Amino acid sequence: MEAEGHAERFTKTVTVKKKNPRASWTNRTTKLVEKYCNTHKQMCKFSQHGQLCKLTRQQEYAKNKTKHSPTKVSLSCRRCKQTKSPSLFYPNPVNKTGRATICNPCKKKYDKARNDTWEVLIRACYRSSIRAHGNKLEENPIILEKCKELLESQKYKCAHCLCPLTCKQGTVVNCSYTRASLDRIDTTIRGYGNGNAQWLCVSCNKGKCTMPDKIHKEKFSKLRDRIDYLERVLKKNNIEYDTE
Repeated sequence: MEAEGHAERFTKTVTVKKKNPRASWTNRTTKLVEKYCNTHKQMCKFSQHGQLCKLTRQQEYAKNKTKHSPTKVSLSCRRCKQTKSPSLFYPNPVNKTGRATICNPCKKKYDKARNDTWEVLIRACYRSSIRAHGNKLEENPIILEKCKELLESQKYKCAHCLCPLTCKQGTVVNCSYTRASLDRIDTTIRGYGNGNAQWLCVSCNKGKCTMPDKIHKEKFSKLRDRIDYLERVLKKNNIEYDTE
């Protein structure tokens, strides 16, 4: 007997469609060339500056993957010179200990300092632009060299608010709103090629969203005109002001 005031309960079967398996990542910034391989005695694919073919590197990686098992003894970090628990070291089968020579905190600090560079930022923005906004067929792509030239032509400044751009990634709490980001001028066109790309700060990129580029840019031009007018008035009346 069901309790008073409660509706009749019933069960419902819901079918959930599983996502397609993630495609394997490929380094699109490294061009492969075909050369004669002395190891396999045939034409193989090599990277531009690589001495081993792609197949040989894959075989060596699979061989080294099970070379040494991770040790359970405390290890000394090569960077901070402190003895720590083996759980604080990433597994690395190539080393005799089976673990990395640098502890996880030192590795994270090193990666953050390395990622906060223009070279890494430009390459990351280029890779994300290849299939961005549903561009599965990679239509109208932009090349890596064009991304660098475009940033230099803008003198490392945002194309809308003209603030100096930075390459610091920032964190979830302390977001870097002046970080450079690649943006499509016309959001109705797929891809960033054929002059459809510009560098904006994260703040302008998020504020623009699907707004027409001309309308969003006019907001900052009116603001700059107003600031110039006020500066001329203050200068005419010999009034000092703090620019910071």
